[in-house]
Amino acid sequence: MGAKPGNSGAAVVDDAQLRRVAAEVLRALRGKRSQRAFAHRLGYRANPITDWEHGRRFPTAVEALRAAHIAGVNVKRAFSEFHAAPPPEADAERRFDLAPWLAAIRGTTPIAHAAARAGCSRFAMARWLSGEAQPRLPDFFRCVDALTGRLPDLVAALVSIEMVPSLLA
Repeated sequence: MGAKPGNSGAAVVDDAQLRRVAAEVLRALRGKRSQRAFAHRLGYRANPITDWEHGRRFPTAVEALRAAHIAGVNVKRAFSEFHAAPPPEADAERRFDLAPWLAAIRGTTPIAHAAARAGCSRFAMARWLSGEAQPRLPDFFRCVDALTGRLPDLVAALVSIEMVPSLLA
């Protein structure tokens, strides 16, 4: 992923690329199922999958991980393979609590520095880290990339990296 100069290690990518990556990951999670069948499997009456895959709207990262779990991805193992921080725990509805995990990978980096690397406000970053707000999938990817510089590794732990052409380069 192309790093912007002056960001001390973490690679920050542009919004359009993050949106493409998110759409490609969601498409990879769907696999060979039809969009309608995948939407029904996730419990939707309508079909948000088309909007997700075309980048018009995105689920929260929590909802995307729930979809990954339902699609057969071992989400906890993927996170464990990616980082030493304890993987996110899921509740009874298969919703993963990302705030403690994001806070753990942040370590001692000040929120303002993490937000600057991610290209978001420190208020948004603080809400995501505390669990007050749930980032959309592209914003979650932006956070992970800013905090670790290793977004392709997390994506590869979740889906086959070949299914995400935006990260192959």
